[in-house]
Amino acid sequence: MRLMLKIVTKDISDFRDTLDAISSLITEAIFKINSNGIGLVAIDPASVGMVVYNMFASAFDTFKVEKEMSLGLNVGQLVSVLKRASAGDEVEFTSDGEKFTVVIKGKSKKKFVMPIIDMRENEQKVPNLEFFVTVDTNVSYLKDAIKDVNMVSDCAMFVSKGGKFIIKAEGDGSEVEIEIPEAKVNGEGTAKYATDYLEKMILKGGNDVRIRYSDDYPVEFEYVVKDKYKLQFILAPRVDTA
Repeated sequence: MRLMLKIVTKDISDFRDTLDAISSLITEAIFKINSNGIGLVAIDPASVGMVVYNMFASAFDTFKVEKEMSLGLNVGQLVSVLKRASAGDEVEFTSDGEKFTVVIKGKSKKKFVMPIIDMRENEQKVPNLEFFVTVDTNVSYLKDAIKDVNMVSDCAMFVSKGGKFIIKAEGDGSEVEIEIPEAKVNGEGTAKYATDYLEKMILKGGNDVRIRYSDDYPVEFEYVVKDKYKLQFILAPRVDTA
C-alpha cells in the first residue's frame, strides 16, 4: 500500500523523552500529523491533567506527510519501541493509514509494527487561562523539591512572594520548605497541587521550565526547545474544602 507518512531522524532523544513524560499521564492518544509536525492534545483519565504537545517537523532529518493524518497510538508502547534505539541509530516512521511502522537502523535493523487504534476523536479544547505568576527555573531544582515534599505530604504548595519561589508542605506535624535557587519570578500567588501529578509533569534532563499559575488556580508547565518542540502540562489545583 502507498505510504502516507515518512519521518526519519538520527537523534531520537527529544522525541522519546517528551513522549516518555506524556505516557505517564496518557495511555492512548490521537496524534495529529501535518506539514508542521506532530501534535496532540489530551486529558488524563481522571480529568485532572492535560497535555498539549507539538514536535516540529524541523526536529527531524526527513519529514514527509501526504496530507494531514490522525493516528491513534498507544503512547507507552511507542516509547518502549523508541527505547530500543541507541544513540546514533537512525529511526524511521512510516504509515499507510492502517498500521504504524518503526524501523531502527543501527548495529542491527529492527522493525516494529504497531496497530492504529480506532479512537473517538473528540477534539479537546485548550482552556484559556489567565495566570498572574510566572516562574522560570531549571527542572532539576523542581524535581528535587518535589522529592523533598513527598517525604512530608502528597500535596505541594507553590508560593511566590518578594521575588522568591518557594515550595513547601505540611503533614502529621512535619514541615518542609524549599526555596528554588536562581528562579526568575514575576508576580505573587499561592496554590496547592498533588505531588503524584507534579512528578509526572517533570521532564527528564536539564531543561528549563516555565511555570505559570495563580492563587488556587491551575498550573502550567511549559518546556520549549527552539525548532524542536513545545510541551505543556496543565494541572488542576488542590482546593481545601471546609
